[in-house]
Amino acid sequence: MRRQRPRSLSVYKRPYMLATGNASKQEKRPPSGSAFERGRRKRSTTYTSRTKLRKPESPTDESGTAEPGSWASLVKSRPGSVALWLKYAESEAQKRGPEAGREVLEQALQSRDLYRQEALWRALATKYQTCYEAALKKIRQAIQLLPRSASLWELYTELRYFPSEVLVRCPLDECSDADDRTQVPLFVHFEQEWLTALQETHASLEEKEHVYLIWAATLRRLQNTQASPCSRAENLETAARDISEKTIDAVARASSGETIAHAVLLRGARCLRSARLWKYFLESAATLSGNDDLALLEEAMCSVPPLRNDSWFCDVLRARRERWALERDTRTLASHVERFPTDPEAWLMFAEHYRSVYADETQAEAILLTFLQYGFSQAPGNSVARFIATLLDQSWSRTRSLARVRAFQESALACASDRAARDAIFRESLRFERYKAVCLERCRELFRRWLAEAPHLASVWASWAQLEREVAKVPANAVLVLQVAVDLFHEAFELHPSGDAMCRQRQMLQILALWRSLIDSRLAECSDPQQQQDALRSAYRVLLNRYSNSLAVVCSYAALEAFTGEGGLDSALEFLRQRRLEEHWPPEDQLRLTEFVAALRRTHAAVSRRIRARLWQDIRDPSD
Repeated sequence: MRRQRPRSLSVYKRPYMLATGNASKQEKRPPSGSAFERGRRKRSTTYTSRTKLRKPESPTDESGTAEPGSWASLVKSRPGSVALWLKYAESEAQKRGPEAGREVLEQALQSRDLYRQEALWRALATKYQTCYEAALKKIRQAIQLLPRSASLWELYTELRYFPSEVLVRCPLDECSDADDRTQVPLFVHFEQEWLTALQETHASLEEKEHVYLIWAATLRRLQNTQASPCSRAENLETAARDISEKTIDAVARASSGETIAHAVLLRGARCLRSARLWKYFLESAATLSGNDDLALLEEAMCSVPPLRNDSWFCDVLRARRERWALERDTRTLASHVERFPTDPEAWLMFAEHYRSVYADETQAEAILLTFLQYGFSQAPGNSVARFIATLLDQSWSRTRSLARVRAFQESALACASDRAARDAIFRESLRFERYKAVCLERCRELFRRWLAEAPHLASVWASWAQLEREVAKVPANAVLVLQVAVDLFHEAFELHPSGDAMCRQRQMLQILALWRSLIDSRLAECSDPQQQQDALRSAYRVLLNRYSNSLAVVCSYAALEAFTGEGGLDSALEFLRQRRLEEHWPPEDQLRLTEFVAALRRTHAAVSRRIRARLWQDIRDPSD
């Protein structure tokens, strides 16, 4: 007897499937439990007499169990899905009221995996609460469980100060009454509650900076709110009294919310010593006077030293110092230089002041020489580079005297002792001699002195070879320079091996970069393709002899061999097979070699097709 095909269980439709399905299609109820227990049904049994499967009206049936296809059964099958819980709560709220949706979300938040989900707390506090106090209580409970959640704190702020914009089911008149009842000052909310909670949980600096940014944004929203002018003025005056202890008087006495927001950023920058808040404050502090501007910039430089390396801050400071050099008196500028004796920009500003106001070139040069003697040795490397570049360019543009410019170079080299500062001086001096003075002999002399002090800098060797090859048009000199460099680096690599794998890899990359420049220089000397081929094979012979275990060298030589003459691919593959047997490469290098072989085969096939197509086109072309 032929066995009956099992019936499809597609009648277990999900609620959203029933809502979007074809209404004319007759959906059948699933068979009863007794039929499944028997295991078989007669062939004559049909489901046409069954009634249509309806969307469940409640998550559970009369016995208290979840009906198949209901939101309760879906949530039970996937209890960690936040989206299903939210849809389940929305469905229950539409059918039985907001209390049912609130019960569903509270049931979800009792789970150990879901109580950290901010979306559930937000929905519970804003959608399914019927009064303002209940919403505020729920969000406080969420903050106690998740004190470092920025989104929950932001929601708490909106509930306190803008409840009518957040609550969904709360009546508008009740929200307005709650707005009048909320008399918690911003200072208490942000610093005594939010910032204190972050400090107790050892939060990062970025999280604490976010508090002051939201505080300033809230003040701007309070200024633009639709409340009465009197209440808005009272709120702003209260905010000014709260933050006036640690802000300047001009900001504390201001009556606009924008200026008080600036004061909040200033307070945060001072309390946290934050470069980010200092930057935001200086970007927006357009209403401050000139004296306060100078004082605040000096305070920012003293409190946050990393701020000096910020490109935006350096540009702003340079522009304002140029303005100070034209507007301020000499005594104020001198006090500014005394406060920052190791800042090259301040000394340049002071010298520019003497040139522009008093037209005293001698005193300006004396100021710069004073900095070279006393403050130059303690200045950071990036500031030294800017100072030397500006000093050489200004001296050359005013005097056109190479002797004076080179005297400044020698004075700077005599005063600098830090390696980064000396590298910056050599680099800027070479830039001037190459592009302004165009003196190749002076460039060669500076390169010799630089490499005598720091022979480990591969970029300096490569720059010298590039100068000989491109500017002097003497490839032979470039080959000599690079040959000395590769021999020196190979000796250091073999005689003084580093125990760190990353350090050895970095040294190997430097050696291969120098060899690449050496090969380019040798090819520039060759006049025909055969000489270039011989030069390449000679270079690779030395490389394979010295670094036979280097995967980069092996793959590079195999690529050269594959595209050289007929049968090059076979010889390259045979070479790679032998190297794979001889060298004991790690598994990741073995994988890279396998990928390289596959890519080499594809590339060689594509090149061969293009060559054959070009030959066939030349044969068929009657013009040839």
